Amino acid sequence: MPPATPLTAFEEFADNLAHARSLIPTGRALSALGAGSIGDVEDLYRAAWSQAVAGLDHWINREIVERAVALALDPELPRPARFLRLEIPMDVFENIHQGVTPLETTLAGHWRRHFSRTTFQRPEAIKEGLGHVIDGNLWVEVAGEMTASGARTSADQVRQRLREIVDRRNRIAHSADRRAAPDTGRTPLTADEAEDAIDWLLTMGTAILAVLGGPLKVAAEPAEITPERTRWEEGDLLAALDEHAPLRLRESLLAVYRHAETHPAFRGFSFGTAVLPSVTASFRIEGADVPVWSIYTGTERSVLSVNFEWMRRIPAERLDRLVDGLSELPGADRLLRPVAASNYARRPSLTPDMLAGHADLVTKALDELLAGGSTAFRMFPEPLDDTVAWQSPLEERLAASAAEAGFLPSHATKKMLELVDTDRAQVVYLDRTKLPSESIVVVVPPWTDLGTLASNSMLGVSESYFHNSNLRAFPRRRHLGAVEISHGHAIICRTEEAFQWLLTTV
Repeated sequence: MPPATPLTAFEEFADNLAHARSLIPTGRALSALGAGSIGDVEDLYRAAWSQAVAGLDHWINREIVERAVALALDPELPRPARFLRLEIPMDVFENIHQGVTPLETTLAGHWRRHFSRTTFQRPEAIKEGLGHVIDGNLWVEVAGEMTASGARTSADQVRQRLREIVDRRNRIAHSADRRAAPDTGRTPLTADEAEDAIDWLLTMGTAILAVLGGPLKVAAEPAEITPERTRWEEGDLLAALDEHAPLRLRESLLAVYRHAETHPAFRGFSFGTAVLPSVTASFRIEGADVPVWSIYTGTERSVLSVNFEWMRRIPAERLDRLVDGLSELPGADRLLRPVAASNYARRPSLTPDMLAGHADLVTKALDELLAGGSTAFRMFPEPLDDTVAWQSPLEERLAASAAEAGFLPSHATKKMLELVDTDRAQVVYLDRTKLPSESIVVVVPPWTDLGTLASNSMLGVSESYFHNSNLRAFPRRRHLGAVEISHGHAIICRTEEAFQWLLTTV
């Protein structure tokens, strides 16, 4: 049996009104036979009334979505100002940009969910909604179309009649159509009243369609509005890969996914909200949680996006290592070659041909990135032969305490006192600018295990990096300026005892 031809949005609206109208003869027949109470029969008319208004709501939603998609697909069509202000989330943009799902499918799905949050029954909402796809004074033009095909009517009269129909529907839906106190019982509703309301909605809808320029040339498939999803979950991602990705590609993407979960720097997955599942993996790099890669599933292809653009604060040499490692994938060199030249302002997508069967190359490149920058000092200072001129009694006491822990002064500036333990090959810095306020702050190397330090409640530990050019032995990284600068972790010591404990622990 050949598939049925899809109904246009207006044809579906007319069909829904016809279904609502079909309830009325049943009520009339029951009333003529004396079967059932008057209230039972009137409930059929109330059901017809409610279904007709629901049909209007659904129709306006379809018209907005389908015409918005048509505008997006045809750059020659004039665009209303409100259409140009429509927004799409980044994950929806990514699905389109990466070619994961077709433009038409992705936009239709997103806008269908977006506009399903609005009820298109009252004249103000209908005008605002259709304003995304057509310019002009809607109700004035609708009234003109209705006048041309029947009795003279004004925009105010159209709006007023529509409000009356919607208000009655709301009383039926929300208060069982009961009279306002002190009256009792339900407001009577006749078959003629219900039929007149349905006929009027069809007449108004016909006029709106004429103002829109008639039905779209191609009828869309019947649009089922999927429930709004806050976020996809892991099960959805795995099911999408199982359904859409060929075996070798699926195995490679899953290997990258599982690699993230087991890596010490892994900080978590963030699942998308677009038409099809996606996930982004974040890792702790250079003191910040960085979204390194994203998997986008698609009916036509699934890809792995490498988010260089979101990693630009990482030292260039680390990003270069990632580019070099991924360039070993078949055909990836041409894709990745322009990344460094763009100052890493790109998020290239590794295609199925590059990924299938080559998960080991991807995870190896990621390991190189996540191994971090240098875990060695840029230089290792020797203790000073001369005595340092202490800036305060507190600094002198701290220096004595440091000596007990094996640290001796090796360099001093106005801002930092460098302390070195030659036996343990360790360097730290005492922040001299904090001492006048009786604050003790020690800067430790960037690779220090902060978890151990955080176990001491007398220490204030921050994962953020502290940057200062006086940290001469520490590695450098790009921070706010164009020049790399030395960095470490600044640890607050709330007591002198905590200061000594820190130096014996790092």
